[in-house]
Amino acid sequence: LVFSIKQTGVPLGGVIAGAIIAPLVVFVGWQGAAAALAGACVVLVAGLQPLRQRLDVERPATARPTLRQLFGPLRMVMAMPELRRLSLISVAFSAIQVCLSTYLIIFLIDRTGSGLIAAGLVLTATQLAGVGGRVLWGSVADYTRRPRLLLAGLGFTMALGAVALTLVDSGWPQWGLLAVVVIFGGTAIGWNGVFLAEIARLAEPGKAGEITGGTAVFTFAGPLLGPAVFSAILLFSQSYTLAFCTMGLFAAIAGAMLVRDAAREHHGLTVRGAAG
Repeated sequence: LVFSIKQTGVPLGGVIAGAIIAPLVVFVGWQGAAAALAGACVVLVAGLQPLRQRLDVERPATARPTLRQLFGPLRMVMAMPELRRLSLISVAFSAIQVCLSTYLIIFLIDRTGSGLIAAGLVLTATQLAGVGGRVLWGSVADYTRRPRLLLAGLGFTMALGAVALTLVDSGWPQWGLLAVVVIFGGTAIGWNGVFLAEIARLAEPGKAGEITGGTAVFTFAGPLLGPAVFSAILLFSQSYTLAFCTMGLFAAIAGAMLVRDAAREHHGLTVRGAAG
């Protein structure tokens, strides 16, 4: 739950983007909206700079990290099969998350004829579902103690959400559209905290920070690869259905891998319990 609450900042940023950036584009153009975002980043830098010394308290005063040290976390992840598989799974999950956030507005404009502001508000609802999902799934994982099985369920639900979104058209009622994006967003955006907590649990004592940093190499590959694959499919097929369903297929495959891992873990615990 702690990891999940910590991760709510990302979808909360999406909420702000959906609620504010789309109207800014309408009223001041995309250049003005981009300038406003740049200004917000400058304000953030100015606000954080006085805190830097306190935040960097563990940073060596003079020593600079070597290349070996920089790649050390990645080597640790690759050396552990469980961490390696979870890292690969995070590529699929982060890819579908970013594709949903990136393409939802233009999809709604093209498919349903929504205006930019109305589509932005739907994005806000999607991101809000992600905020609630992160807290909810963190609580469920703590209660059930089966985080990988939970992540598997989220993967399959993401896949269903991707398929359901492709059925949306201008004839759909607003409540139907909101139901789809809330379920889709609550899973495709809500998985991250449970994943990071499971990574930290598998790490050796004192190595959680390095291990989560190593897995981030894979997790952030998803936002690089996902939109590239999605846009390529859209360019050559002119089909949002094929693009979203492809992302959903990746999520479903990741879910199947997690089911297998969860079954193996449960079997191992059962055997150890019987031996004890």
